[in-house]
This record gives sequence, C-alpha cells and structure tokens, in this order.
Amino acid sequence: MRARGPDTATPPPSRRLLRLLMYVAAALLLAFLAIRLWAGAVDPPVLGVTDGELAPCPPSDNCVVSTATEPRHATDPLTCTDAEVAALAAELEVALPRTEVVTADAGYAHLEARSRVFGFVDDLELLGDGEVVQLRSAARLGRDDLGVNAARVEEVRAIAASASACG
Repeated sequence: MRARGPDTATPPPSRRLLRLLMYVAAALLLAFLAIRLWAGAVDPPVLGVTDGELAPCPPSDNCVVSTATEPRHATDPLTCTDAEVAALAAELEVALPRTEVVTADAGYAHLEARSRVFGFVDDLELLGDGEVVQLRSAARLGRDDLGVNAARVEEVRAIAASASACG
C-alpha cells in the first residue's frame, strides 16, 4: 500500500474555485464570440425601394417606417428633399456611433448601425420623396428592439434639423 504524498493530494478549495471560475469565464467568452459572429452574419431582409416606397415593417415590434399606418410602427418623414439624401447620409455616418453608409445616391441611402455589445445590425433607410424624406429603421434579428429604432429615427431627425444637409 502506497501512502499518498503531498503531490497527489486534492488541491485546496480556493484552487478548485479558481479553476471553476476560469472554465466559466472561458465558456462565457466563447459564447460571446459566437453571438458576435452570428449577429454579423445575418443577411439583411428585403431592403430598398419597391413601387416607389420603402418596405413595410414586419409584424414584430422592432421597426419604424414613415409610411406605416399602424401607430406602433409609424414615424414622421423628414423635411428634406431628394437631392439632400446623400449628404444627410454622410452626416449621419459621422454623427451616429457604429453607423456606416452602405449605399447613398441622390434619392436613396442605406446605412447599417451596429449595437455596442453584441454587434447586432439594424438597417436605416432614407428615401427622397419630393419635399420629404421617408425613413425606415429596422432590426434584423429579434421580435422587439426596446424602442432602439424609434430612438434612432428621433436622433436622425435632430441631426437633420441641425445639419447643413437639410435646408
């Protein structure tokens, strides 16, 4: 019968706890990285102009559009012209954090905005419609955005009001 030496003894509780915490931290880090990769890999829904209008909002509560008739999805258009859309998109890219222009021309702009922590992508669209600019802001994932897109549209409205792009 061999006696157990000090090298084969069970580690003290503090060491076991530290090892457990390291495994939990590693698992959380891997989960966080997987979510970041997945969130960035989701293709955008149908975007752009169809029959002269932006796409309607889906039934979920993660979208607002200025052409909506349902109050939960409705917002007012901007008082800008078709020609000012590209300049406004450039100003929004600078003023809104984690936002970049994907497409911008004289009458239409598509921007992508990413959330701070997980990098979820929201699409922001601007469509010149005569003397107004129609707006659409929608999350690509989830059923509810907790008002993020509505708040983004109000931020766009404030930027447009103070920017040299509109007016």
